[in-house]
Amino acid sequence: MIPLYDMHCHIIPGVDDGSVDMEQTINMLKIAYEDGIRGIIATPHYHIGRVVADISQCQWKLGDMLKNIEDMNMDMELYLGNEIYYFSDAMGKLVNDEIRTMADSSYILLEFDPKTEYGRILHAVNDTAINGYIPIIAHVERYECMVEKPDRCVEIMDRGALLQVNASSVMGSHGKEIQKFIKKLMKKRYVSFVASDAHSDRHRAPRLSECYAYVKKKFGEDYANEIFCYNQIRIIEDR
Repeated sequence: MIPLYDMHCHIIPGVDDGSVDMEQTINMLKIAYEDGIRGIIATPHYHIGRVVADISQCQWKLGDMLKNIEDMNMDMELYLGNEIYYFSDAMGKLVNDEIRTMADSSYILLEFDPKTEYGRILHAVNDTAINGYIPIIAHVERYECMVEKPDRCVEIMDRGALLQVNASSVMGSHGKEIQKFIKKLMKKRYVSFVASDAHSDRHRAPRLSECYAYVKKKFGEDYANEIFCYNQIRIIEDR
């Protein structure tokens, strides 16, 4: 199996609703490594009024995580990003380095309310692209406006957006309707990334291998490799 890369993961301890402490983070790193994950982009929440992860704090905690990885002799890459709950001044915060792009690239990870109107997603994609960034729509299967009208995915993709889905959703954990929606997208090769969106070492752990095997069987090895590895490397290399 190729090395897997998890590009949406709440693994930095004590900065959002993900890992609560370094002990849990280390457990998550071990789970990920045993599952075949060899690269992680940590994406703490940036949600004005709720959770705003401090960049400097995230950076030094990421440094501690890298030291632990070295001590455990694990060959794993770690990078920093943010999961940005889109708001009107998001681009200004990015320009001022108050929010992180994905692994210091041109890619950014955008989140919305599950009941958000489609016009807001479309506006966010346009706003992002105009400012020179490549928007990745986090767990696109959560947004009712997209599930109800899958063709909207084509419109935002035409405007520069990429789509990410959660591994648990691919496997049916969030219902048949959501799984069916994702299958439609995958049949047309619309999904660019599958990620764990892990928040702990228990029920939302950083595991991808089962989902990789499922996608490989259903949609082919080449496509599985793209959305679990090669596209993630494109983020890291900013290409």
